Amino acid sequence: MAMRKELVWLRRDLRVSDNMSLYNACQSGVVLCVYLLFPDQWTLHRDSPNKLWFWLENLKTLQEQLDKLNIPLITMDVKNYQGAAPALMRLIEQYQCQSLWFNDEYGVNEQCRDDVVEKSCVQEGVGCRRFTDQLLFKPGSILNGKNCYFKVFTPFKKMLYRNLDVNRIKP
Repeated sequence: MAMRKELVWLRRDLRVSDNMSLYNACQSGVVLCVYLLFPDQWTLHRDSPNKLWFWLENLKTLQEQLDKLNIPLITMDVKNYQGAAPALMRLIEQYQCQSLWFNDEYGVNEQCRDDVVEKSCVQEGVGCRRFTDQLLFKPGSILNGKNCYFKVFTPFKKMLYRNLDVNRIKP
């Protein structure tokens, strides 16, 4: 019986430990990781050369860590966010992956990109597994009694603590 293959799409979460999508994908089958380079998008967002250097250096460190776990890391240059879904679908088909796994990002452009990727997965019959990873709760999920955002920190903190289940958070 062939093992399931899972594709983990890494973005700002260039770490092996405490990474929800990577951890959960590893529980489901053989994992391949991908990091997409978006040079045109970075120019549009005016990302500094220092920031890009930092990300690429972290990518090298991640490669070393993944090598120790026998998890391949594929890097692809896709220019901008519009190229993300087609590039990921090609990889999924090429490596016959069952699902795409990734941790959510919350910028407007990033949310639009991720929604297009998820829609492409659904259209192609590929599982899409998204995780809240860098935050305790999704933005907008902790609201006051009037179902609005808090304007004062202390009531927000109290509501957050009421909803926090430390048993749910597993590194």
